[in-house]
Amino acid sequence: IFPDKMHGSYNEYLETQIIPALRDDEGYRQKIREAMSLETVFEMFKVREPYSVDIEVEMEDGSFYKRFDFYSVDPESEYCIVLKTDTTELIREQKKQEEKARELEYSKEELADAEGTIADAGFGLWHIVLEDGKEPRMRANAKMMELLGLTGQDLTEEEVYAGWYSRIHPDDIPSVQKS
Repeated sequence: IFPDKMHGSYNEYLETQIIPALRDDEGYRQKIREAMSLETVFEMFKVREPYSVDIEVEMEDGSFYKRFDFYSVDPESEYCIVLKTDTTELIREQKKQEEKARELEYSKEELADAEGTIADAGFGLWHIVLEDGKEPRMRANAKMMELLGLTGQDLTEEEVYAGWYSRIHPDDIPSVQKS
């Protein structure tokens, strides 16, 4: 959002340049109009500085995001500096991360449902994790812990692995290590 002219009042800039560029939602436009009014800006300086307002601008090739940071120059004369920053990439990345977090939460819920089904069926389920330079670990559901005789113990994954490994018959250790 660049001014068409380099002089004029802030309110004129707000009403002719900023507000028309906002997404086509009168409620949102009114909210931004109020948030960016000089009355609100100077009132907010009493609480915090800088005072920031984030806006969404609709353009032909998508939505863009801007942040207006207001800094008080002289509270007595009510002068302020406005710094406009393009936050589009930051907001887009945040939205991607939020979507990934929602997908992860959904996957966790699906996994919990599947684990519940498996537990109801009475299956022991485990997963062994082998990483170079680290102790082997074993994750096991409650049924598997019961089968290993490890229920009621607060064990680390490494200790669960050791408990499982200690139950392997000595004749079977070479084939287990090989696989």
